[in-house]
Amino acid sequence: MITNSDIDPHTPDCDVLIVGAGPTGLTLAIELARRGISYRIVDKAPYPSQYSKALGVMARTLELLHQADVADTLIAQGHQVTGMQASSYNKVLAQVNFTSLIQSPYPYVLMVPQSITEQVLIDRLLSLGGTVERQVALTALQQSDQPYQYVQATIQHTGESARSEEQILARWVVGCDGAHSTVRHLSHIAFEGEVLAQSFALADVQIDWKQDHNKLYVYLNKGYLTALFPMLNHRHRIIIGMPPDHSLTSSAHDQSIELADIQAVLDICLPIKVTISDPIWLSKFAVHQRKVKHYRTGRIFLAGDAAHIHSPIGGQGMNTGIQDAFNLGWKLALVCQGYVSDMILDSYHAEREPIGRQLLRGTSLFTRLATTRYSVPIAIRNTVAPLLSSRKVIQKRLFSLISETGLSYPHSSIVQQGKGWQRPMLHAGERAPDGGYGQSSRHTLLLFTGEHPVISSPKPPTLEDDIEEPDHRSLLTQVAAKWNDIIDIHILVPDQPLMTPLPLPSHIHVDSDNDLHQRYGMSKGGYVLIRPDGYISYIGNLNDEMDLIGWVYRSFQIPARPLSSTQL
Repeated sequence: MITNSDIDPHTPDCDVLIVGAGPTGLTLAIELARRGISYRIVDKAPYPSQYSKALGVMARTLELLHQADVADTLIAQGHQVTGMQASSYNKVLAQVNFTSLIQSPYPYVLMVPQSITEQVLIDRLLSLGGTVERQVALTALQQSDQPYQYVQATIQHTGESARSEEQILARWVVGCDGAHSTVRHLSHIAFEGEVLAQSFALADVQIDWKQDHNKLYVYLNKGYLTALFPMLNHRHRIIIGMPPDHSLTSSAHDQSIELADIQAVLDICLPIKVTISDPIWLSKFAVHQRKVKHYRTGRIFLAGDAAHIHSPIGGQGMNTGIQDAFNLGWKLALVCQGYVSDMILDSYHAEREPIGRQLLRGTSLFTRLATTRYSVPIAIRNTVAPLLSSRKVIQKRLFSLISETGLSYPHSSIVQQGKGWQRPMLHAGERAPDGGYGQSSRHTLLLFTGEHPVISSPKPPTLEDDIEEPDHRSLLTQVAAKWNDIIDIHILVPDQPLMTPLPLPSHIHVDSDNDLHQRYGMSKGGYVLIRPDGYISYIGNLNDEMDLIGWVYRSFQIPARPLSSTQL
């Protein structure tokens, strides 16, 4: 047991210790490495996952992984699913075509085994000079008292060649170590929830049917559930849900499951006869619906399955964990770099905990509705679902939830709307429309000039101008020179003839066909400050210039010279 008196107040060994090298931990390591933050990532397993495990990668996750420069590699090794059909035996409840429902470069669900996802992330981490320390188990954690700000972790190297104990001092510790999280256990954080009564199983198999291989199918019948997810090489992932009193056809006293058990549930749920064969993975499992109340305790954070677990229906688990990592990564980086107060880290819990809570509520409701055995709720479900699902607005809402593109943080303390912003299209805290500015690891300020751009002539404003020079530029342009370390600025002018010499400076862009002005609702001009995770930090009209400047100065600790009195 480590006590406070054992902690030596010297410089920490790393800024962030990441425990767990699954998709969540690897994503966080990549985000820190991209920003030059020191970290260590440890995992008790001797090698990455060899099983397919989590399969679906959603549109929002791919948008974020594009920033980390791994999306294209992942897509090349996956299978794109562009629609779904849900049926109650032979009655179709819903049919959805994903590609027509949302503006995203990735309007589909990418089916790729978790083993491949992890390897792609590992390769990216290696390209950034990082590595995963394997066969390393966390055995103790102790947070320091004031004034020494760090966590002391005890790790055990368990490999055959080295069974040694090591003490690590880290400014922050993030538990990405799954449902049985050691970080959560050592931090005495309760994992509250329940176990669903139904039992579940999965199988990766060959199937002999002729259905569209670009669609996923869900069949319900008599309290049973079957979901069929297409994979590469014409294989399928099948997930089955069974009532509590269902007897397995095979002798499975050790809680294993056999192919005959999967086939038996298929025969119950599907209105057509199909035969499955050649299983490469079979697994039986119980579904836990659990979540921690607090994602942060002092200098310790939880992310991914360490913070929330739920029904696999909807394929949200790994995606939510990866997005936890993106949300936390840029905030930790700014704190470590000294650009923001560590109070910003409270927004991690404030933004992500409601997402986890909503996820548990939604997956629990859907699972119970899908597996109900009672005639009245089945009749209501089978009557109401086709009526609702045929409406375009419901389809868009459904896919925005599945794809996670509809998630937002409207009540976050670190987002704000300008005092004059009253347009209904976009709000602070929402995901920014795709606009080609998605690979920056920094904040991005988009300045929309509107229908009548005003650009000084003959010399356009440049961020490199001397800040002390008498004013020929807007106050915003002057102040923006102080933001260079943390904010990229882009000025977007309408697609029309300009009274200015060419070529334009690199930060001024002609908005082809006024596409971005329309997407952002900026025909009259305005400002959009986009966070590194692609959500809107600030949005306002052109007359909100001083409000924007004040917001930035309240949000960041900017090491720059103050403005002179003549400039104010």
